[in-house]
Amino acid sequence: METHYFLVAHGSRDLRSQQSFQQLTALFTQAAAHRGIKPEQIHSGTLELGLPLEERLQQLGQSLAEPATVEILPLFLLPGTHVMSDIPEAIAVAQQQVPQVHFNLRPHLGSHPGILELLRARISTRHPWILVAHGSRYPGGNAVVEELATALDVKPAYWSVEPSLEDSLRPIVEQGHRNVGVLPYFLFSGKITDAIAEQINQLKYRFGQLNLALSSPLDPSPALAQLLIDLT
Repeated sequence: METHYFLVAHGSRDLRSQQSFQQLTALFTQAAAHRGIKPEQIHSGTLELGLPLEERLQQLGQSLAEPATVEILPLFLLPGTHVMSDIPEAIAVAQQQVPQVHFNLRPHLGSHPGILELLRARISTRHPWILVAHGSRYPGGNAVVEELATALDVKPAYWSVEPSLEDSLRPIVEQGHRNVGVLPYFLFSGKITDAIAEQINQLKYRFGQLNLALSSPLDPSPALAQLLIDLT
């Protein structure tokens, strides 16, 4: 039985995010070659742009020789609504339409324990850090961020839910710290990371005499691609 691999990301109209997704897919393809996986066995798509995911999977399934398996790899850091509901629902629809192909959902990228070391390599211990993630309203969706923050000995914060970046920053400043690092827990640069950067500029002005440094997102790398390989 032939196995294919489908990388699914959130999708963004931001060109930087689109290019990063393409770069990570290319790095995954290079890493997969060492396991004998051919480029034509690797596919990609998004939730928010282009065809609905269920239609994209249906088209892929119909194009494959029978029987076949499609391993679906969600490029998401948090187990929120997209990972827990939207993607499984799309797979279920595609499975009904193409029963001769087995669609298998793999764990999402953020579930890999190696994410912790990628984050650890990006911070120093010379001053406090805040790990800021998008945040999820899905029950238990933020537990992984809390666990990562504890393991890294940093403060967690969220863009869409509490505690906000300002909420987590205030007690650090009140303790007398004037150098604080902010590590965005995002895969790629985009509108939200831009908004976080703008918020940081406002917080510098609000708190005064504060060196608030924003790191880059995880971004495509061979190490990140290897985590995806591990999840296949």
